Amino acid sequence: MSTNASVTTIANISNKKTGLIYIRDGEGAVKDFSVPRGGDWSGYLPVPWIGSDDENYKVINITIVAQEKDYVIYIYQDYWHPADKNEVKYSTSKFFSYSDPNNKRISGYPDYAGKKKLIIKQRSDDISLEMEVIK
Repeated sequence: MSTNASVTTIANISNKKTGLIYIRDGEGAVKDFSVPRGGDWSGYLPVPWIGSDDENYKVINITIVAQEKDYVIYIYQDYWHPADKNEVKYSTSKFFSYSDPNNKRISGYPDYAGKKKLIIKQRSDDISLEMEVIK
């Protein structure tokens, strides 16, 4: 199976009514940063390709400090499942594992690479993620 991998770049993060968000880039290309409640961040954050458990260290780690509880979300670009879609996925497991069957596709437009906006919202007692294309 061959793939045609392209890079997804998060160019904007919008924090909609959640607590303070801390972002850690596992590959270290971007310095760690935070986004305040109701705030926005603009910059350049490439989403790392992960295709096996030995690449777990690359994941983008998002920690949300909310009043009710803290949330930890891991974001990555899936190299194999499905191949050729450049799909961005996330995990809310305590520890990230590429092979975890509970990893999910981010809603909205996480496929086919390019510049994206990541929107983080609080829905009742949970957090939702959505991606939009930036033209």
